[in-house]
Amino acid sequence: MNKPLAEESLNSQFFHDLIKIMEKYGGDELVEKFYAIREERERYLREQWNEYENNSGPVVFRDIDFDHVIILLKINIPEKPYYDLDDSVFNAFADIVHLCHASGQLEKARYVIDTLQQLSLTDIEKARLLFLRGKLALLLYDWELSINYYKKAEMIYRELGDVSGRAAAYNNMGIISYEQWQTHTGKEYFEIIRSLFPDFDDDSLKIGTLMNIGIVHAIRGDAELALKEFDAVLEMIESKESIRYIDVLQNKAQAARQGGYYELAKKTIDEATRVLHYHSDPRLITVYTAAKAEIELCLGNYEECTRDLISLFKQRSKLHDATGIAEAYRLFGMLHMATDHLDLADSEIQISIRINKDKGHIYNLAESYYVYAQLAAKRGERSNQIEYLEKTLSLYRMIQADTKIKTLESEIKKLKD
Repeated sequence: MNKPLAEESLNSQFFHDLIKIMEKYGGDELVEKFYAIREERERYLREQWNEYENNSGPVVFRDIDFDHVIILLKINIPEKPYYDLDDSVFNAFADIVHLCHASGQLEKARYVIDTLQQLSLTDIEKARLLFLRGKLALLLYDWELSINYYKKAEMIYRELGDVSGRAAAYNNMGIISYEQWQTHTGKEYFEIIRSLFPDFDDDSLKIGTLMNIGIVHAIRGDAELALKEFDAVLEMIESKESIRYIDVLQNKAQAARQGGYYELAKKTIDEATRVLHYHSDPRLITVYTAAKAEIELCLGNYEECTRDLISLFKQRSKLHDATGIAEAYRLFGMLHMATDHLDLADSEIQISIRINKDKGHIYNLAESYYVYAQLAAKRGERSNQIEYLEKTLSLYRMIQADTKIKTLESEIKKLKD
């Protein structure tokens, strides 16, 4: 018998988390049964490979261990009725699917979902299964299929009179639309959820909905509308030291900057600075640093902006965040344009444009194009300015940034007249 390749062994952290789920739903006895089966198999394999001495060392998990977990759960946990779902095999499998999604084990997620399909499911479980399929399709970048699953789930929740389930389905459809830069459609879904607010009690979903509406307004260039939504969200958040609170503050600060309310932007980002001391999430810190750097730049605080941008570049380089590095180059370009280092600004903005093109980030590319148009204007290069404004306009139309489109069309018209 040939010894299998090393690739058959699987991530141990994934399996430790998997076994925790087994213990949660099946208890210690089921976990012991799993380990007994596994130990007997490994003993047999060692004998076949003449590795009698290899009884110590790290535990190696294999694909077959995953299959055994699924089989043991299916056999040993009863399929309980809707009124007693907490310990059901459906919930156990749903937790495993979420673990597979988070761990990038998408084929395993598909296998568990197909196993769930074979069970006798209540209507609520059928809707939840469609949610699991929708998430898997989303992770596989099949946007249309994902939305179709959520639409089917929404229909079941509608028949059951489950408003919270319907709102969750609309939320996922809105996020998918937003991710595809279909901001009109995304906002329509979020507004449907807003209309359902009186009929369900999920404050987290309500906060997320208003947050998403605010972000869509900001993308479209409606700073005042965005600020109104962000202020409503800040009122709803109970913990004024939470990550979500900081996230809303930095979005509000950016919207205020976009609308020309620089003092409000500074006040808001200073509040975020106070709360940030309670957290160490590197991605949260880098988003905050970018927002603060741009606000300092708009206020003419160039030394503070420089310090922020140096920190930002280090943070994003450490995270290997290409689009984030592109944003840092754009902001460096804006700083050097403001301080009349135009050749340096040209080089930095062009780097930002190149990276955003490579990564296909439409919104960031549009922002970089617009900054380059401003640089051309400062150099007195009208034809170049018009060219990059038109490139910006083309991308704004793709992401349905209505207010920005109108402003840019007017700006281009004046330049051409």
